[in-house]
Amino acid sequence: MSSSSRSAPTLSNSTIGTTFFRTGQMFGFKGQIAGVAQGECCRCLADVEQPLNAAVELMVQRKEASEDELEALAEEDLIRIIDPGMREFDVREILRDSLALELPMRVYCRPDCKGLCSSCGQNLNNASCGCTADSGDPRWQALAHLKSHQG
Repeated sequence: MSSSSRSAPTLSNSTIGTTFFRTGQMFGFKGQIAGVAQGECCRCLADVEQPLNAAVELMVQRKEASEDELEALAEEDLIRIIDPGMREFDVREILRDSLALELPMRVYCRPDCKGLCSSCGQNLNNASCGCTADSGDPRWQALAHLKSHQG
């Protein structure tokens, strides 16, 4: 990945294991989705691949529902009511949402990643650089001096 394409991690090589069941007008779906999250380390920008797993569970009921029932279930993730005449129900959006919730906000190449030097850009995981520690904004020196005399 190039640094110009930095964004949230993406998913590849996903597999799905599912179990479907039916009882009367109710259909059930349980599954496990596995894949690999790919992205850049948020500290050193190295390419990273991380295993990812998500559990999915859904109940679909075929019936004519009142507006009150549909409104009550609008925020429910595990239950969907569909028209009795429907012969197909697409679960791709539900699977995609389940995986999206499992994607990490940030990925790290390793837990103790040292990142990049803020002065020269050297990857500090590979080697140290000769840069001196940043003394900070000179406008705050008076406060730092005051703190060192009180502490």
